[in-house]
Amino acid sequence: MGEKPRQEFYAFTHQALPEVFFNDPQKFLTALNEHGEVFPRYIWQQMERLAKIESNSKAEEIIIEIVNLGEKTIYLITLPEPIYTTETYFIALVFNLEISIENIKYSFYTLEQVRNENGENTSMLCEWLDQDMHQNLTSGNKFSKEYFLEKVKEHLNNK
Repeated sequence: MGEKPRQEFYAFTHQALPEVFFNDPQKFLTALNEHGEVFPRYIWQQMERLAKIESNSKAEEIIIEIVNLGEKTIYLITLPEPIYTTETYFIALVFNLEISIENIKYSFYTLEQVRNENGENTSMLCEWLDQDMHQNLTSGNKFSKEYFLEKVKEHLNNK
């Protein structure tokens, strides 16, 4: 295998999930609340089907946890472990009620695997700004969900 990300990983986190989320964040979060892992697993399976992966589906490895931070709720999605650069390991969908129910703010963060100039695997915290664009925020050397949540909280507190 080459160094390019696996097609299903890339399509899920860089195309399908941002598009579905930003099209209607409230509807997306309602689907997560009502269906749990079934909803992102279904999207993952569709990406595997498009990538012509017929066996060894990794959809069952997707886990969702809900983390409450006061007025913020984070839907933490853990994906199958990344191997190649730009494959995402964790996704944080943030639902922020601090302003008012009429002005709910949503955020979408990922922790991707990247390679530094020395050829070593490192992590990159990214924020999706809309369905077509994300920005790299902070590089690091950890891939734990605790590290990811810490970095997301720091970024949210600095907004």
